[in-house]
Amino acid sequence: MASMRFSPADDSGRLEAGAADDPGYLASMRPPATALGQLRLMVSALLTAPVLILAISPMIVRTGPGRLGDLAPLLLLPVLAGAIAAAVLGPRAPRPLAPDQDGEGTARKAIMQFRQAILFRYALAEGTILAGLPLAMIGRGVWVFVFAFLVGYPILVWLTLPTRTRVEAVRRRLESAGQPSHLWSELLRPLNGR
Repeated sequence: MASMRFSPADDSGRLEAGAADDPGYLASMRPPATALGQLRLMVSALLTAPVLILAISPMIVRTGPGRLGDLAPLLLLPVLAGAIAAAVLGPRAPRPLAPDQDGEGTARKAIMQFRQAILFRYALAEGTILAGLPLAMIGRGVWVFVFAFLVGYPILVWLTLPTRTRVEAVRRRLESAGQPSHLWSELLRPLNGR
């Protein structure tokens, strides 16, 4: 991050950061605190929830003859529908920024839309996984939840993990209407300098 300048007295260099200034996934979580580091830490923590639910699911789901008998494989259809919806709708968030805004306002709006997009994508993919739990209870077999996890978890990681590639994809989407987002500068700015 040597090329970035975040001088509180001079905001002219403030909007110059780019993907090359990303210190790396783990390094961004170390001090100085940045919005990107905090977001990466939050998403990393949220990604553990489905794994923990998978670990305890055998204690939640009763096994035995299912209520649907031979129709039990049909329980996989809602999971597949949720996975398709997450894979199609997730990358469509966020919306492009409206043109003709000032740099500071655009940067604040871009980071807000970035956070919202990550959480929206998380909700879509997590919903796919969690839909498997009640379906497993109906089918009386934990295998339905395992299937939901195997289908939904890769989508969850793909949509939400704020890697350099994912941030760049969101930045391009934000800027697709022609308005510069200054997303990297806002994500990498030290939080104590606000």
